[in-house]
Amino acid sequence: MPRKAQPVPQVAGNPQAPARLREAPPPDPARAPIPPTPGRPARQPVRAPTGMGYGERQQLENAQRAAPLPGSAPVVAPPADPQQERLARGIEQARGMPFDEVPIGAPTQRAAEPLTAGVGVGPGPGPEVLGFNKSSRVASTFQAIADATGDPEVARLAEIAQSQRA
Repeated sequence: MPRKAQPVPQVAGNPQAPARLREAPPPDPARAPIPPTPGRPARQPVRAPTGMGYGERQQLENAQRAAPLPGSAPVVAPPADPQQERLARGIEQARGMPFDEVPIGAPTQRAAEPLTAGVGVGPGPGPEVLGFNKSSRVASTFQAIADATGDPEVARLAEIAQSQRA
């Protein structure tokens, strides 16, 4: 009759457990991030997923050691954009406005209006009825660049954009 082995609790910190399980293993220096030094940027630590085929993990780790990835830069919040802030305020204001929901299968409420109203082609009014005037923004942008740089080519582009506004 074979002798039955006594179970040993396999918990770290248990005095009855073998010494190798009581102490935490020392960290693998190959897996730690490499700190930056003068002339050498920080590098990412070597990492590989578990569950790979025999030898694949070692190959992947060796490849990472041979060509280490640069360390990641700290994530910094982008500077506040006035246009984004204005857009956010506009969205908040729009949420408070009353809205008459129209079911998808409902008959049209503007039977006399052409389908292409608001589009630059076909019957009906063009995009000017929508109240957007992109050319004015383009013209003012070109004019600001021309004023700042004194470039006559950019000033000519500002004139062209301004003439298309009218």
